[in-house]
Amino acid sequence: MKRSLRGLVSGLTLGFAHTATAADLDYLRGSEVFAPGPAVYADWSGFYVGAQGGYSHTDITFGTTAPAMLGNLMLQSFPGAPQVSQLPPSVLKDTGGSANFGAFAGYNSQWEAVVLGVEVNYNRASMNVLSSVAIPLAAPNVGTAIASSSIHLSDYATLRARAGYVMGRFLPYAMLGFAIGRADFVDSARLRFTPVIGGVPQPNVDALSTATQNSTIGIGYSAGIGVDVMLTDWIFLRGEYEFIQFTSFGQQTPVFGAVEPVDHKVTLNSVRGALGVRF
Repeated sequence: MKRSLRGLVSGLTLGFAHTATAADLDYLRGSEVFAPGPAVYADWSGFYVGAQGGYSHTDITFGTTAPAMLGNLMLQSFPGAPQVSQLPPSVLKDTGGSANFGAFAGYNSQWEAVVLGVEVNYNRASMNVLSSVAIPLAAPNVGTAIASSSIHLSDYATLRARAGYVMGRFLPYAMLGFAIGRADFVDSARLRFTPVIGGVPQPNVDALSTATQNSTIGIGYSAGIGVDVMLTDWIFLRGEYEFIQFTSFGQQTPVFGAVEPVDHKVTLNSVRGALGVRF
């Protein structure tokens, strides 16, 4: 009888202990098992368009055309046989800048946080740069020899590939592409002086040689970085920096007085802001 009671008490005690242990474990780990869901990223996929504005700084290398034209002009038969007091630079170059505005359109494909896309970008500019050198003539003649080159860059466009990474509502990106631009160039040489022969001044001489290239097409490449910021599901802001190198701008056969083809080099560094709409 005592053994039976001991067995019954032991069984009840083990049952209560097992029930309490299981309940405690359930309480500690919670009634529901936590299972993290997939990450959610802002959606940048699809087509988009926008308008933009900014500022571009340019470095222009005009090449040897104008100095070569001046050298050829000095070889002509002028009264007093004028000579320059020092040699002109072999290459003319200068810098400048202007505001610009334009538009863009593109398409994005998205894989979770990675965004790849292609975009066409157009900018209207009115950039004018002039490089000129004036060299005094050697005595006894009195006057100057002038070589000058100028550019009017009217517009340019890029076709570029973009790669970005979604960070909340921000899309930082890098870009690389093809660039095309349009510009007018003028290269000239001028000789203005008073010949002095035997100590006697002669009638003034004003000789000019000019080479003009209108609506010249340049080609090159572009690269840059930027960030798009999603304001709503359909509207975004943009800030970016772009570098453009036109590797050939106006390459032609030699003009009058030049010993090499006309081949101006144009480099642009641009910063701009934009407002875009997604579809």
